[in-house]
Amino acid sequence: DAEAMNGLNQLLDRSELGLHLVAPWRIAIVGRPNVGKSSLLNAILGFERAIVHETAGTTRDLVTASTAVHGWPVEFADSAGIRRADEAIEMAGVERARLAITRSDCQLVVFDRSQPVTCEDDEILKTCPHPIVVVNKVDLPAAPEQACLPVPSFPVSATTQAGLSDLIRHLGAVLVANPSGHFEAVPFTHRQVGALQKAKRLVSRGELQEAGSVLGELLGGGGVQRN
Repeated sequence: DAEAMNGLNQLLDRSELGLHLVAPWRIAIVGRPNVGKSSLLNAILGFERAIVHETAGTTRDLVTASTAVHGWPVEFADSAGIRRADEAIEMAGVERARLAITRSDCQLVVFDRSQPVTCEDDEILKTCPHPIVVVNKVDLPAAPEQACLPVPSFPVSATTQAGLSDLIRHLGAVLVANPSGHFEAVPFTHRQVGALQKAKRLVSRGELQEAGSVLGELLGGGGVQRN
């Protein structure tokens, strides 16, 4: 039934948004050591959550903090600087940083405007499936090799907060590209999403009665949320 399939597709299209009504988006802040990742996290939050020091490699473990971006719950993870490491503790921190990338919905990949772009910058960017490039330290003179910076990118200064509002505005648009309208049903648990996917498979096979039973059980146990 085309109408039933269309309705199920519309609900499933809103599932990512719905699931994030109860669980925050995860954003990993990644980059080489000393590019200003912790400073960027503190600037976004508006308070000093992460320790900032001029010594590269200060952050060894994941530092997480929750906030809201345009009213939506977001958890940021400030990770260790990613580079080739020999020390066991730093290697563990780098591995956790790479794991944070795989578990995040998008990644703020931080470049240092005052330093030349390196092969490590390029390698980090390539490992990120959903990167947003942030060029930090625009309050400092630019390195001459900055022509190699990825495009598009967002120039910011974690120190002066220049460009920060543009970055946050873009981040909100990326996370919630298609917000639901008022009174539109939105599945907001994995159980509901699973039931809708099962019903869709049944409808595609022409088993409409069985699909109706699955949806009836779903509604009987608590339906989808309406905005």
